Amino acid sequence: MANLSNYAENKVLDHLFKNTAYTSPTAYIGYFNNSITDDSVPTEVSGNNYARVEISSKMGSASSGTISNTTAITFPAASGGDHGVITAIAIYDAASGGNQIAYGDLTTAKTISDGDQLNIAIGNLQISID
Repeated sequence: MANLSNYAENKVLDHLFKNTAYTSPTAYIGYFNNSITDDSVPTEVSGNNYARVEISSKMGSASSGTISNTTAITFPAASGGDHGVITAIAIYDAASGGNQIAYGDLTTAKTISDGDQLNIAIGNLQISID
């Protein structure tokens, strides 16, 4: 995942070059049934026990322009129905709603049927700025 949202890009630039304060948010990850771009309005899964997962406490320290998860990230299991084919993930500054911070497509799409859950193994969520 190497795509910062326009929102995050502007916050970083203002912070670095205008000395504008930016408070680091608690970060949450969610998943989507379509690809995401800076200009798209992604379709986040909803219902059937879906919820974003807090990741701030699961990330290691950045090194060489990359940060990755040091703890597995496990979403709640789908319950009462399917979540469909998951193709992308995004990070937000809120458990629901909020501002998108970063996004990217999954390397391999994953179908989440009733009873299934998405798990991101240690080190598999990598966010980089180059």
